Amino acid sequence: MRQIVDMALKALSPGVNDTTTAVMCVDYLTEILTRLACRQFPPSHRYESDFPGQYIGADNPCAGSCEAP
Repeated sequence: MRQIVDMALKALSPGVNDTTTAVMCVDYLTEILTRLACRQFPPSHRYESDFPGQYIGADNPCAGSCEAP
């Protein structure tokens, strides 16, 4: 996602001014975000089954998905 955003920003820079590429990037981002919005994500917190109600820790499966490598 970050690379697509970077492409869109560069396409709209004064030196390039390629609006078609920028619009295509927005279309791709829309498709990606639509698919993510429809997904069923696992719970964000885990609990130990042997001790009901005991908090173990937070899991974030999406952590780092929007960060550059």
